[in-house]
Amino acid sequence: MQTKTVTLSYAIEMTFDPKSEVFKNALQEYGETYGNDDPKPDDMLQHIAYNLMRGGAGRCIEGVGYVMLNGTCADPESFCGVTVDCDDPDPDIEVED
Repeated sequence: MQTKTVTLSYAIEMTFDPKSEVFKNALQEYGETYGNDDPKPDDMLQHIAYNLMRGGAGRCIEGVGYVMLNGTCADPESFCGVTVDCDDPDPDIEVED
């Protein structure tokens, strides 16, 4: 019997303006939703990436709202200020003993 570890790494490019009111409001909402009084943009971006890999850009990300993909947002009124290049990237794959 053999055991191997397969590691998949994904990269999603996210574009945002940390000074925009839309992004600041989404960051504040993210912090309030998850009990973080001082949320950092990287925390929210990690949350977005995690959820994109599970459901795509067409659904609302809890505590954040909707992202934009290919110039479209499923609910522009709930846009969080983050644009992603892809919500289904090809992974880099490594197999280790």
